Amino acid sequence: DGGQAQLTEASFKGAPAYYDFNIKGTLRSEVLEIDHLYGLRIENADTIDIAGLVISDFHTEGLRIVGEPPSLEMHDIFIGSGIGNALILDTVNSLVIRNLNIETAASDAVILNSSNLTVVDGSVDSSQISLNGNATFDYSHSLYLTVLSVDSTFIESVEVRLYDRHGTPVYEGYTDDTYTLGPIELPVYRKSTVSGDEVYTPYSLVLSYWGIDTTLEVTLETPTYLTVVMSGKAFIRGDVNADGSVNVTDVVWLLNNMMPPTYLCDDAADCNDDGHVNLTDAVFALQPR
Repeated sequence: DGGQAQLTEASFKGAPAYYDFNIKGTLRSEVLEIDHLYGLRIENADTIDIAGLVISDFHTEGLRIVGEPPSLEMHDIFIGSGIGNALILDTVNSLVIRNLNIETAASDAVILNSSNLTVVDGSVDSSQISLNGNATFDYSHSLYLTVLSVDSTFIESVEVRLYDRHGTPVYEGYTDDTYTLGPIELPVYRKSTVSGDEVYTPYSLVLSYWGIDTTLEVTLETPTYLTVVMSGKAFIRGDVNADGSVNVTDVVWLLNNMMPPTYLCDDAADCNDDGHVNLTDAVFALQPR
């Protein structure tokens, strides 16, 4: 009560009736297990930093947080089967939990009382979420994207755009030498007493490379690791600077990069398609067609 608790690999199991685990002050924990107790209650704490929490076979409440501490971070939370409600928030203005997994609950899995909760990754049954007062529950999943060629080499400089089911753009970026793009956190659905419920999936994923767009539909039911294999290098002949059109700027690009020849795509720079890149390609590109 007003003190500090710093726990590493702690386990609290079976205790006399009506015993629970109460925190008022500061709680920092790694790998905390609470088994066969009435649950964990954190009330008006100063700091909550929980990485790895398992609550199983609980009675009444799995985890209740009352009030919002100045410092709050939680991830890798697992709440197993129990009697009562799995997660309850009272007047918590903003909480993000990364990887929240709720197995089963006899009552509601999540109850938000004038609270706002964002869950990124994990597993929560949307039908077992109860909102009271001004409350919002946002659920998102992470997308990891890798783009490969047919010979399994990574492709850089692919433009990546994502649109939700309403066509609203939610992400734009490029693949680079980190090979895997992500995590890209994408909203799946929202339940709210303020703005109403909303579903954001499926998403349209647009990959642009050498002026050619490839569109895929992505439905996020779990954190998604997506690998796209592009069957060949798409190009527009004469589009030397790879801006999606053929014009005089391509001729300038062709001449400026001829000595030594350094082109984004040799096939695109071979304007007359004779198998060579030289001055005749610049002449060919300038001819009206």
